[in-house]
Amino acid sequence: MSNALSTEQLYQAQEQLISQLKSKEKQLTEIQTAKYPLIIKWQMLVAVLLPLQIEIVKKLGFNNEQTALIEFNKQLTDVQNQDKKLLDLNQQKWNYIFEKAFDLKTQQEMTLEQAKILIKDISSAMLNDSFLQQVDELARKFDPKTNLMEKRQALIGLILPLQLTIMDKHGFAGEEGYVHVQRALLDYLHDPEIIENATKAQITIFNRAGALG
Repeated sequence: MSNALSTEQLYQAQEQLISQLKSKEKQLTEIQTAKYPLIIKWQMLVAVLLPLQIEIVKKLGFNNEQTALIEFNKQLTDVQNQDKKLLDLNQQKWNYIFEKAFDLKTQQEMTLEQAKILIKDISSAMLNDSFLQQVDELARKFDPKTNLMEKRQALIGLILPLQLTIMDKHGFAGEEGYVHVQRALLDYLHDPEIIENATKAQITIFNRAGALG
């Protein structure tokens, strides 16, 4: 594996991220108090979290922003499965985020295998003929002047209820369940099966509706 990190480097990376998140406490608490649905708050959190993560992993030698977090998370997950300190650091990170940004004191855990099954079910539902017909009906309503952002927002409005329904069947109910799922997927984003199923469905739908760009 190129750019293999030592366990100590992984410790330091997680400790740095926790420290930097604490320096963003004001932004995180503003997310909590914002008058938005929890799903929108998750997007606001990602806008705070990802730049911090990318900056840290770039300093570790992962220079390709498209793959840096995937490569780092693969190593992190592989090692933390066998290392309690690293597992505890990851838990501390998410505990802090969930409390400050969402006022959630507990987390609903999801294993990698559970995540694979969930994403496969969501992908299958999104690619089902009946749902694709709904995508086609929505696309026919787009005005020629409708821009890509408006098309994508409309598609997300169609996709999200479907995703929430399937997440609920897997025991992750409502907006709070959505946030717990998204947290797990960030940790498991390195998995090829999850990447394939997540991207295949989204690309198919966005392309079908002329929203791929």
